[in-house]
Amino acid sequence: MKYISIFLLAVTFSVSCATQTKTWTKANYRNHIANREDPAVWDMQMLEVDVRDMPLMYDPELPMNGVFPEPLYSVQMENTWTATGNDGGEVRIEERKIFYEFFYTGRNVNNTRYIGEAEDEVFFLILVLTDTDENEYISDISSRNNPDVMGQGRFNLKNSEVDYIAFLTADRNNYAIVNGRLFDLRFGRIVLIAPQKDGSFRSMQLSSPIMSSDDVEGCVESLVGKRKPQKFFLAPGNIE
Repeated sequence: MKYISIFLLAVTFSVSCATQTKTWTKANYRNHIANREDPAVWDMQMLEVDVRDMPLMYDPELPMNGVFPEPLYSVQMENTWTATGNDGGEVRIEERKIFYEFFYTGRNVNNTRYIGEAEDEVFFLILVLTDTDENEYISDISSRNNPDVMGQGRFNLKNSEVDYIAFLTADRNNYAIVNGRLFDLRFGRIVLIAPQKDGSFRSMQLSSPIMSSDDVEGCVESLVGKRKPQKFFLAPGNIE
């Protein structure tokens, strides 16, 4: 199994994630854009580390690669920064192999009101029908767009790939792109992908309650036992 899980954290600043009443606004975004373009507030120590470690941070097979100077996390609104993570696994429907991957971000000032007592929030879950024996996927998630968070990855198939990028912004916009198809994840954070024998793809988007990373395994097991996902993954035109 080829698998990369990278947690990109600020090296000069960290905060606790206590509940705050203030939320991210358009004015915060305007300041954030200005800060990105102002060397006076860049985290130069983090940039130096990123440039040094770039060959380790980014696999060349990932859709997006690159290092930018970022503002010190401390100049953003208080308690926006949080840890991020990704994980995945494998399930089966009959003899069909399905690999999955998900991205999550921890409790912070912008999501506390939505996630209850959970310690983190899953903002994207993708399940891909595969024709390979090994779980050949590459995945990465980064906090470098703080307070927004972005994850990306690739599933390698015998004759094609499934590339994906997903992000959750501080003001709760939530989107993914899978092989060029755009998904508004505010209408469902679970995406099923079935590669076809003719080289095309099929997708299904499903909604669910907000999940924590601890909820994903149970969610996937329940999902693959339902008629609609089973019919989708067992359709005649799918790869085998």
